[in-house]
Amino acid sequence: MSSNSLRHLTRLVIWPSLIVGFQWQYTPQKKNCPNYFVEETKSVARRNMSSSTMFKLFLLSAVLSFYLSSGQKVNPLPCKGVTQDATVSEVDIMPCPKFPCQFKRGTNVSVAITFTLNAGATTASKATTVVHGIIGKVDRPYPTAFTDACKTTGIHCPLAPGVKNVYKAQLFVKPEYPPVNLYVKWELQDQTMADIFCFEIPAMVV
Repeated sequence: MSSNSLRHLTRLVIWPSLIVGFQWQYTPQKKNCPNYFVEETKSVARRNMSSSTMFKLFLLSAVLSFYLSSGQKVNPLPCKGVTQDATVSEVDIMPCPKFPCQFKRGTNVSVAITFTLNAGATTASKATTVVHGIIGKVDRPYPTAFTDACKTTGIHCPLAPGVKNVYKAQLFVKPEYPPVNLYVKWELQDQTMADIFCFEIPAMVV
């Protein structure tokens, strides 16, 4: 057999075998497109849900913070047998969503009182904060850093009749105070120790 015939025979036998073998060994990698799309959609939905939940929690936190940082209006009890020189139009106490107020030990209680000296009342050149805790029938002085109200509570002395004033103060409820039910008696007195205003609020130290 000539060399040309041998080369021709080799091409006829070997090359088809290689081609067949190559086709037999090759298996295309098919991506499962429907499943991939579903999983990706679920992933996006989970991310969107997570973002929505975080936004709702943030919004709720902001609303609660605003609510807690603002005072709650209350209707205090008038002091018995006391003549007041002012009309109190609003009392805000924080925290106190309802009576009795719950004052937590180790925290501050904030008070904001809007009042106006009555017509004919004596101008108050001095204003003194006086606070008592009434336990049973016993009045106990309650220490405060706002004794000199003209300097510490935001009011502008002398206090003249017909002028609206906003008095702001705080009480620190000491951690060593025992749990107890009481009435807090809050007074503002002028230079003659006459009451500009006086009221009581039921409370609990917790």
